[in-house]
Amino acid sequence: MRMPSGKVFAALLLASAANCLAAPPSPFEGTWKLNTARSHFVPDKPPREVTRTYHIEGDMVTMTINGTRADGSLIAARAQFRLDGKEYHYVGTSPLDTVSVVATDEHTWLSTARKKGQHLSQSTFTVSADGHTLTQKVRGKRSEGGAIDDVQVYEHQ
Repeated sequence: MRMPSGKVFAALLLASAANCLAAPPSPFEGTWKLNTARSHFVPDKPPREVTRTYHIEGDMVTMTINGTRADGSLIAARAQFRLDGKEYHYVGTSPLDTVSVVATDEHTWLSTARKKGQHLSQSTFTVSADGHTLTQKVRGKRSEGGAIDDVQVYEHQ
């Protein structure tokens, strides 16, 4: 059965409008691999490898982190959060137990990590204008003591 050309045009116009109204994907979306050569870790040795993945559905962000520390122990963490500054559970091999995140603009997130309500660190995550590089600047303290002052550079996969 053949659709009249007016109906075809209307259907194409409607599909086109829906595409225009859909939110563009976040520059954070996808998989990011740590480039240890471009990163700087104080006072620790860099991990052997780290991969971060962000999946955004509606206003909910799912973050997973997997890798291997310098000593060979595993890194595995997961959090689901909104960019609303509220605290959300963080589970995994890290000492923190909650994270709160806000977006300051399309390419920048500010994150606060806590353990049992105590502030551990603050991170600034910035995606480059070309979308190829994610830089995480971390400042704070370790749960066992000592300072953190890292710059971690990730490449989009």
